[in-house]
Amino acid sequence: MKSYFKNKITLVCFILYILITAVIFYTSLSNGSQSEKQSGQVENIISKIMKFLTFNKLALDEYAWFSIVVRKGIGHFSLFFTLAIFAFVVYYRLAEVIKKDKSLYLFIILTIGAGIITAGVSEFLQSPIFVSGRAPSVVDALINVLGYTLSTVICLSIYNIRKSYMRLTFRSSKSDH
Repeated sequence: MKSYFKNKITLVCFILYILITAVIFYTSLSNGSQSEKQSGQVENIISKIMKFLTFNKLALDEYAWFSIVVRKGIGHFSLFFTLAIFAFVVYYRLAEVIKKDKSLYLFIILTIGAGIITAGVSEFLQSPIFVSGRAPSVVDALINVLGYTLSTVICLSIYNIRKSYMRLTFRSSKSDH
């Protein structure tokens, strides 16, 4: 496991992955009024930014959809999207260390599986068993998984493009000799 953390980027990504996951679980355990207050603060900041950018021409306070977009889109989707970026690095390196010959398949299973589990656990923690004034939501879990999966697909695409480019660069440098 020591060789796993040799790369400083892997270590930083691992720490950020753990911290973001902890934040997700911590906020999931907030009661209904705490969660409403936190979401309201973020919504208020974004509303002020939007009004500033549109010179107060948008009456965002009147639209219930704005609240839903901010809470679901920004809160759930973007948090899990960001989490997946760090998970991508962490699980890819772990898959390399565990089994080099099939690391890509193992990595994809680990990454997506971790995202689904994290989304499920974060919603389960919102059940009345753990906190008052909240309830788990299948829609929220799906938004979480969607953000996580989209981020993973984008990271995987960038990885594959980079790998193809490196392969082409290596071939052209070999043919120059």
